[in-house]
Amino acid sequence: MRLEMTARQHWEKTKPKETAQMKKAGTFDQTMKEIAEQANLAAAEMVARGTPLQTALEIVRTEHILAQ
Repeated sequence: MRLEMTARQHWEKTKPKETAQMKKAGTFDQTMKEIAEQANLAAAEMVARGTPLQTALEIVRTEHILAQ
Protein backbone atom coordinates (compact mmCIF):
# COMPACT_ATOMS: atom_id res chain seq x y z
CA MET A 1 0.00 0.00 0.00
CA ARG A 2 2.86 2.32 0.75
CA LEU A 3 4.32 1.99 -2.75
CA GLU A 4 0.90 2.68 -4.21
CA MET A 5 0.64 5.87 -2.17
CA THR A 6 4.11 6.89 -3.32
CA ALA A 7 3.13 6.25 -6.95
CA ARG A 8 -0.06 8.28 -6.58
CA GLN A 9 1.75 11.22 -5.02
CA HIS A 10 4.52 11.09 -7.61
CA TRP A 11 2.09 11.03 -10.54
CA GLU A 12 -0.11 13.76 -9.13
CA LYS A 13 2.91 16.00 -8.56
CA THR A 14 4.97 15.29 -11.69
CA LYS A 15 2.32 14.28 -14.24
CA PRO A 16 -0.78 16.33 -13.48
CA LYS A 17 -2.16 16.23 -17.04
CA GLU A 18 -1.77 12.47 -17.40
CA THR A 19 -3.20 11.99 -13.92
CA ALA A 20 -6.25 14.11 -14.73
CA GLN A 21 -6.80 12.22 -17.99
CA MET A 22 -6.51 8.85 -16.27
CA LYS A 23 -8.86 9.92 -13.47
CA LYS A 24 -11.37 11.16 -16.03
CA ALA A 25 -11.11 7.84 -17.87
CA GLY A 26 -11.41 5.93 -14.61
CA THR A 27 -8.05 4.18 -15.01
CA PHE A 28 -5.88 6.01 -12.47
CA ASP A 29 -6.62 3.80 -9.46
CA GLN A 30 -6.05 0.55 -11.32
CA THR A 31 -2.86 1.83 -12.95
CA MET A 32 -1.43 2.87 -9.58
CA LYS A 33 -2.31 -0.54 -8.11
CA GLU A 34 -0.58 -2.28 -11.02
CA ILE A 35 2.54 -0.14 -10.69
CA ALA A 36 2.71 -0.87 -6.95
CA GLU A 37 2.10 -4.57 -7.52
CA GLN A 38 4.94 -4.77 -10.04
CA ALA A 39 7.21 -2.94 -7.61
CA ASN A 40 6.26 -5.28 -4.76
CA LEU A 41 6.95 -8.34 -6.89
CA ALA A 42 10.33 -6.95 -7.92
CA ALA A 43 11.19 -6.23 -4.28
CA ALA A 44 10.15 -9.75 -3.24
CA GLU A 45 12.38 -11.26 -5.94
CA MET A 46 15.31 -9.15 -4.78
CA VAL A 47 14.79 -10.18 -1.15
CA ALA A 48 14.59 -13.83 -2.21
CA ARG A 49 18.02 -13.39 -3.84
CA GLY A 50 19.46 -11.96 -0.64
CA THR A 51 18.97 -8.21 -0.96
CA PRO A 52 18.02 -6.61 2.37
CA LEU A 53 14.36 -5.57 2.40
CA GLN A 54 15.02 -1.86 2.93
CA THR A 55 17.51 -1.81 0.05
CA ALA A 56 15.09 -3.66 -2.22
CA LEU A 57 12.29 -1.24 -1.40
CA GLU A 58 14.49 1.76 -2.11
CA ILE A 59 15.59 0.30 -5.45
CA VAL A 60 12.06 -0.49 -6.62
CA ARG A 61 10.85 2.90 -5.41
CA THR A 62 13.45 4.51 -7.64
CA GLU A 63 13.17 2.17 -10.63
CA HIS A 64 9.47 1.28 -10.64
CA ILE A 65 7.77 4.26 -9.06
CA LEU A 66 9.81 7.40 -9.62
CA ALA A 67 11.03 6.38 -13.08
CA GLN A 68 7.45 6.12 -14.36
